Amino acid sequence: MSDYPTLPRILSAAELRVLGTLIEKSLTTPEQYPLSLNSTKVGCNQKTSREPVVNFDERTAGMALRDLIDLKLAKEVFPPDRGAVKYEHRLGACLDLRAPAVSVLATLMLRGAQTTGELRQNGQRLHAFETLGHLEDVLDRLSERALVLKLERAPGQREERYLHLLGEKEAALKQATATAGREFHPERSPVERVSSVDISALHAEIAELKLRIEALEARFAAWE
Repeated sequence: MSDYPTLPRILSAAELRVLGTLIEKSLTTPEQYPLSLNSTKVGCNQKTSREPVVNFDERTAGMALRDLIDLKLAKEVFPPDRGAVKYEHRLGACLDLRAPAVSVLATLMLRGAQTTGELRQNGQRLHAFETLGHLEDVLDRLSERALVLKLERAPGQREERYLHLLGEKEAALKQATATAGREFHPERSPVERVSSVDISALHAEIAELKLRIEALEARFAAWE
């Protein structure tokens, strides 16, 4: 496993949120990607599909972006029309990871420790795994590279959860303990599960529409 590239250092909470946001938007709203600084900040501060919810200002998001660029995990993109600089992630290239693995890490970065069922459900818009077995294969490979950790089943839990190891391990374990009661419950009725997914998807679509409106407003402003 030592032949694989590794991160030069562990990432801060702000860097993880920014990196996860860049990956998510590259897959869910490719027409609005790469992201501007403001779009990155808005994506980081979403109230849905985030654990925990944060309230970054542009300075916090900008500093995290600069650090990610220094680490070769992100890069600047300069539009041909000389518009605002944009940013894109480089996690897959930096760590030699394929798209399914990158999507799993992004979901863990944005939502914290999760079971395989939660990962498959919450990350379906980033990458749709056909079976839990396929997802588990990806998790096993990431575990072999010490990029994710399989947690012991906590009292009252029916499934093991996974967390990423790109950041501070103790902080991640503390957050995982705090959210241990929030588990995926397959015994709920299909109607209850579909309703929950639909509501989450609706909130995500609203947030994405706001980003698109913002991009259109910026484009029209440039024409004036």
